[in-house]
Amino acid sequence: MQIKTKVFLGISLMALLAIGQVSFAAETDKDQTTTTNGMMNMMKMMDNHGMSKMMDAMNSPEGQEMMKSCSKFMESYNEKEEGGKTK
Repeated sequence: MQIKTKVFLGISLMALLAIGQVSFAAETDKDQTTTTNGMMNMMKMMDNHGMSKMMDAMNSPEGQEMMKSCSKFMESYNEKEEGGKTK
């Protein structure tokens, strides 16, 4: 075999092995469900300092009033949305 052929085959084999390992590693991520990824993102979000400040603010009287207003709005929105649908 000529040297050029040996070099070409060697480089091709290395590329094939590298691509195979990369695609195999990428397939292991497919085993995780989107729920798992969503829960991990939610846990990261809840660890944020700003989130704990917001949760504390929601426990205040003003926060409770805001939550009641949001709840009333969502109830009226759902009633409006369900009333407009045809079955």
